[in-house]
Amino acid sequence: MRLSCWYFGWFFMVFVSACNPVQKQEEDSAAVRFASSFYTQLIELERAIIGLTLVAEEVVENAPPFSEQELRKKYDLSKHYFNTLPRADTSESSLYVSALAPDKVRSFELLAQTERLDRHFKKVLKENPLVTQVYLNSSYQINRLYPPYEAQSMLTEVLDVTSYNFYYMADELNNPNKGPVWIQEAYVDPVGKGWMVSLLHPVYRGEELLFVLGADLTISSIIENYLRATSELLLIVDQNGVLVAGKDAAVEMFSLPPIRNYSYIQPVIRDSFRPEAYNLYQSKQLEVRLLAETLFKKGAEVDLFSLDDKQFEVIKVPLEKLNWFVLELRPL
Repeated sequence: MRLSCWYFGWFFMVFVSACNPVQKQEEDSAAVRFASSFYTQLIELERAIIGLTLVAEEVVENAPPFSEQELRKKYDLSKHYFNTLPRADTSESSLYVSALAPDKVRSFELLAQTERLDRHFKKVLKENPLVTQVYLNSSYQINRLYPPYEAQSMLTEVLDVTSYNFYYMADELNNPNKGPVWIQEAYVDPVGKGWMVSLLHPVYRGEELLFVLGADLTISSIIENYLRATSELLLIVDQNGVLVAGKDAAVEMFSLPPIRNYSYIQPVIRDSFRPEAYNLYQSKQLEVRLLAETLFKKGAEVDLFSLDDKQFEVIKVPLEKLNWFVLELRPL
């Protein structure tokens, strides 16, 4: 009897496996390996920014007050840019104070009180290879960013820091839970690092939102650290079907524009997101538009794709945290 039960169980597992070869393919696919490895990096980065938030809370809680006279010795309060490239001290952040600062003395005091964060910004950057810059932005209209950059040529003197997604996505209205927040939609970095996504965390003192911490992951860093290391045809697409990154050959097969690391030539005045030309639903190929319909609107995990009399199996794997998907094209 025991042998019969064992034999039946074995037969059932073999039968299920034979009837579901796609599941086995997905389990050992490059897309799954990519998603798993990338997710681990995102979790580590969340831990890092939560740790940085705790440090920042301690720093501002114990920071001494600065008189206006002390601040004038430390800064030229008539200026808007400090420690900028090309002559910046690379061990310190670049600083920016907008002409819209409601209380200039308080703005400079907050800059002075957060000086200690520079070495912690540097530590986050060093320990997280996908991160390209770490910063804080405040409603006091200040920005502290490491590593230093050409702030004077990239930011206008009159700029509302709170009008950008890397601030307001973590404010009291959009983030009432006061935890970490991912900006999932690729946007253009205001300080010239190209397409990116960001992890944010607010820092409060009592009920006051003092500033928002941020860590940026550029699309180029994702390509360099992951996609260039594999020969498989992979694409990363957001929940709306917009291309985030991908192997050049796969991007070309889907008739999408080539990915270029775009950066602003002139100062940024508003958020800028990936154009519709990168959306799978806007592809010149009917086959690609139908594939997007099946994978995203109908929720399929696998579909077939044909190009020049060649057939491919397309596997869709969710990429947690960012609400993205990894698509792998497998020749049949």
